[in-house]
Amino acid sequence: MSNQSDALKRIQVLLRSHRNGLTITEIAKQLRLNRNSTAKYLDILLISGDVALNAYGPAKVYTISRKMTVSAMLKFSADIILMIDRDLRITDVNENALTILELSRKDLIGNRVDEIPSPLLQRLSIPEVFSEVQKNGEAQREFVVTRQNKDYHYRVRLIPSVFDNGEEGITIIGEDITDQIRFEERLMVSEARFRAIVEDQIDFICRWHPDGTMTFINESLSRYIGIPCKEAAGQNIFTYIFPEDQALARKLLSALVESRQVQQAEIRVLDREGSFRWHQWNTRGIFDKNGTLIECQSVGRDVTELKESQEALRQSEILYRSILDNIQDAYYRADSKGNLVMASPSITALLGYPTLQELIGQNIAEKLYLHPGERDVFLSILYKEKKVNDYEITLKKKDGAPVIVSTNSHLLYDAAGNVTGIEGILRDISSRKQAERALRESEQRYRNIVEDQSEFICRFRPDGTHVFVNDAYCRYFGLHRTEITGHRFRPHIPPADMERMKQLLSSLTPDHPVGTIVHRIIMPDGRIRWQRWSDRAIFDSAGKVTEYQSVGRDITENQEQALKIQENEERFRLITEFSPFPISFFDSSGKCRYLNKKFHTLFGYSVSDIPTEKDWFFKAFPDDAERMNALSSWKQGRGEDKYDGSKPLLFPVTCKDGEVRKIKFCPITLVSGEQFVVFEDFTDKTESDRLRSVLASIVNSSNDAIIGKNLNGTILSWNKAAERYYGYLAEEVIGKSIDIIVPPELRDQLSLFLKRVGKGETIDHFNTSRLRKDGSRIEVSVTLSPIKDDEGQIIGISTIAENVAERKKTETGRIFRQQVLHGS
Repeated sequence: MSNQSDALKRIQVLLRSHRNGLTITEIAKQLRLNRNSTAKYLDILLISGDVALNAYGPAKVYTISRKMTVSAMLKFSADIILMIDRDLRITDVNENALTILELSRKDLIGNRVDEIPSPLLQRLSIPEVFSEVQKNGEAQREFVVTRQNKDYHYRVRLIPSVFDNGEEGITIIGEDITDQIRFEERLMVSEARFRAIVEDQIDFICRWHPDGTMTFINESLSRYIGIPCKEAAGQNIFTYIFPEDQALARKLLSALVESRQVQQAEIRVLDREGSFRWHQWNTRGIFDKNGTLIECQSVGRDVTELKESQEALRQSEILYRSILDNIQDAYYRADSKGNLVMASPSITALLGYPTLQELIGQNIAEKLYLHPGERDVFLSILYKEKKVNDYEITLKKKDGAPVIVSTNSHLLYDAAGNVTGIEGILRDISSRKQAERALRESEQRYRNIVEDQSEFICRFRPDGTHVFVNDAYCRYFGLHRTEITGHRFRPHIPPADMERMKQLLSSLTPDHPVGTIVHRIIMPDGRIRWQRWSDRAIFDSAGKVTEYQSVGRDITENQEQALKIQENEERFRLITEFSPFPISFFDSSGKCRYLNKKFHTLFGYSVSDIPTEKDWFFKAFPDDAERMNALSSWKQGRGEDKYDGSKPLLFPVTCKDGEVRKIKFCPITLVSGEQFVVFEDFTDKTESDRLRSVLASIVNSSNDAIIGKNLNGTILSWNKAAERYYGYLAEEVIGKSIDIIVPPELRDQLSLFLKRVGKGETIDHFNTSRLRKDGSRIEVSVTLSPIKDDEGQIIGISTIAENVAERKKTETGRIFRQQVLHGS
């Protein structure tokens, strides 16, 4: 035994002096040992782990082992380590294992592993895997163990081992991977949340390479451009950018590389419908360690409405400046010290100054008031009420002459709520004041003739008992107030109309307490007249009707005129629809909106055949040269707001059936960019002015003011009566908004009416006021009705207006003559 131990030590000493190792033959030769004995000694050292064997082809080289012994590993390892011999008994264990297993060394050392009450050891099923590990080598397991109501994750390796004493067994090395697993779980949740946020973003998100190749898009962008997210990778982002904006997008890349800052750009991007919309994109560059741009991340949003709003604001400012420069009343603005800081040019005419500059900066009280003390009175009222309407002031002109003005003024405030000045409108009412004096002198004599009839007002209980009526109501029915109030007074109403009235009153609820009805009434002399009533139900706290309050007026004249208006509008519609000339209408985007019957009859095309201007030209001009010629002439004419015949557009047009006809085009481009075209067939006749004559007869077919406009309120036609009513020539207003004749305070009402008519409703004859070119107002009775095409689509709005003042004047004259004849 001592010879063997001595031989083992000698071999170890020899190998330590030969770091590169020796073969069996070399060891046996140097130690003068038998080769077979040397091989046996080396096997013992291999089993104990003192030497290592390395094979280089057929040669086997032995080196001294540099590995730490198992016992040393136990002291320094941070893992869980248990050593188990062939009998499945634990031979050693480190401190970490004792802590994790919550057992002492006495509980473990020398005991069989399958008899130890530990969930972790039981999960390993060591008796089942021992032979597997000895035969096949290392095994690995991952599992979860619950300790103190918490889950802990472990990765365990079972390694065949040779211990310090040379015996074989297995070493269990367990690693606590709980933090790693929890980190991975949190990472998965975080990634899922990130993806959910990106996918659910309303904004567009895209990642792309500098060459434009997309690597990712979110659902929002996918829906916008019309391709699935999965199919976006590999496609080029520049494909979806408006051609004129691609240079800007590439310039953005250069700026990104130079500045390394987030770049913002507004560009047009193609949507799934093939239309371009404005987007605002913020793009961030992603660079590698060498500073090379490898990817771009862009976040965008649709700002089309914002761009349109900005353009509308710009146009509004232009309009505001135009109004300010051309307003007949005088606009002014003063600072908090009473100095004039801004005014419209019209103030110079009002006050007799040659230039506006001579007025700006002057103190209003000292320079412009006839009696400066009146300025303090005006300011005290203004500061108390915050605004004044129709407040009369006497100013003085440059030559000292007085001028009486009426002002609507209000205070101006800064963001903190402090008064910064005053602005308002000044209107010269000197002539009006003179007229008022003359009117007062003759008012009593002519009161019964020229006084406007007041509305009827009454209140009555559900049983019909009247509790209040005004004088107009009494005069209308020729009764004294005492004959109506306190009685169940019921005017004679036809049965059918009475039934409708009952239905209206019964339909009123606390949520909808007001209703309107138009009905007939039989007067005491047997005449039938028309009335319009607005009925309001008054409810108690229990929701029960206690009274009805009704406000009404006689609309007999309106009803009688309504038929005439309807006849005029129908005549206008029929003339347009059944015009002997083909008519087409394209919007500013080039989409076909309307073709009349004559168009279909002559050319054979319907809206479905030529949905766009492009389709029309390709079908009407199949020859490339003719089409290019037609397009060139067409584009030259598109900028004109009317067709004056100075550029004859005469082309050979191919019809749907293949026939070629010689057609004259008469295009009218509205300010909105919409294209209205009248065609005339010159195939079998010479060019004439017949088309313009027919169109002129349409416009001038009535003594009432007849105005045609599109659904946006743009004026399309303006007859001679309209010129007389409003003072504008047709060429001054065609293509402009109808707002030009609508007082500012009534424009919201008009907008509401246009929407109602655009939905198919006819706005019955109603009295209102309109602005003349000279700034004065005219009282008119107006009816609005829709203009429809042959398919029943509403394509415009017809307006017929009657001068109420002339009608009243005629009626007043008739009454006066009757009074004279009867000696009253």
